[in-house]
Amino acid sequence: MLAAAADLERLALRRLEWARQGDWEPLLASETRRADLAKVIDAAGLDPHSPEAEALARRLTRIRELDRALQPLLEDARDRLGEELRQIRRKASGARAYQQVDRGRG
Repeated sequence: MLAAAADLERLALRRLEWARQGDWEPLLASETRRADLAKVIDAAGLDPHSPEAEALARRLTRIRELDRALQPLLEDARDRLGEELRQIRRKASGARAYQQVDRGRG
């Protein structure tokens, strides 16, 4: 379980790096791995005062912080894609209107 948490932390850091670089494909492709690692982590059997539980808590806190840093980058990318889609739709609409006018003249 601690090994899975360590792997998850490393993956969270890589995902943040990918997002900062705008490298979305590996980030999206890592979702399954992220979910698989998260499923392995179950602190139910740990003594809450044990060193293992404390180490796990620290690592999970770091993972949460990395995920929180990732969120605004994902939101910005989503907003940029939304704006790009709106521009494409406007251009397509304009092209259709031009074709209709052109046909009317022809």
